[in-house]
Amino acid sequence: KSVSNYIRNSLGGSSNATRRMGTARSSSARLLNVAGVFASGGARAVEQYLSIENLSNKSASDAFIAITDFICPDGGPQDEGIARSAYISAIEESPEIASIRFEDLTSEQILVIVERTMANSIFNRITNDIGNKIILLPKDRNMSDSLIGQMKDFVKGSVSDAVSNLKIKAGNIRQEDSLKIVDRVYKTAFDIMVSVGEDE
Repeated sequence: KSVSNYIRNSLGGSSNATRRMGTARSSSARLLNVAGVFASGGARAVEQYLSIENLSNKSASDAFIAITDFICPDGGPQDEGIARSAYISAIEESPEIASIRFEDLTSEQILVIVERTMANSIFNRITNDIGNKIILLPKDRNMSDSLIGQMKDFVKGSVSDAVSNLKIKAGNIRQEDSLKIVDRVYKTAFDIMVSVGEDE
């Protein structure tokens, strides 16, 4: 309920909440482009697209780390820090790809990284606003830690449902459409969080 109220009232609804994602929108779109390029031409096509050599034989985790500056250009604003942290966390939360070579990944596995990055971006935005007292948690540390864990699962589930509901496939992504697709995922995820919260 708190997250639902936060999206509806503090952020002004799902459309405003999506716009407020700021740099995370463009970072997610870049990552979605990489998924689309990979789906159409594999690891070599990604190397050519990014002008980065030797990604193919790196482990998938190392390859994703190597393209961090493309996905999340470095900068000072807090907004960019949220996006970069979300992307790095998504890689860390994907141990299943740690030992796979980048060229042996499937486009679906890259889409999972996109999903996790977007979920982490929303979660980071929410926890940032918790820090700014826009959302209040119980003073009991154990209870607040438990709620934050539940909140992360809730956000991840909402983003995953949004991707599924919108029938997004890496092989169908055109670069000029990536930001529109990302915005639709964010907006749909926020709509899901609002509707679930209202049902509580």
